[in-house]
Amino acid sequence: MRPYRVELEDVKKNLDYLKQHHIIYYTIYRIMLESGARFEHVLKMIGSWSPNEVVEIPGTGIETERLVCFEDRGFCRYYMGLRGPEKPCE
Repeated sequence: MRPYRVELEDVKKNLDYLKQHHIIYYTIYRIMLESGARFEHVLKMIGSWSPNEVVEIPGTGIETERLVCFEDRGFCRYYMGLRGPEKPCE
């Protein structure tokens, strides 16, 4: 494997292409870029999408909707509750 520099313009061009020709791939890449979530976590999120579902965060007794948007801060959180040896994903 040989590392090489990826220019921002190349990223934009590739995302534009995906948006026009492969909207599902575009969506997955955008979620990964915007959230930092791993590919496997994004696939699990899409497969189990239920934004209005109320879940309890284990060990806290706190109930929350899976999707909570913080409009004043400009982001949303979709609670997945994935824990394990890998990076946690909220």
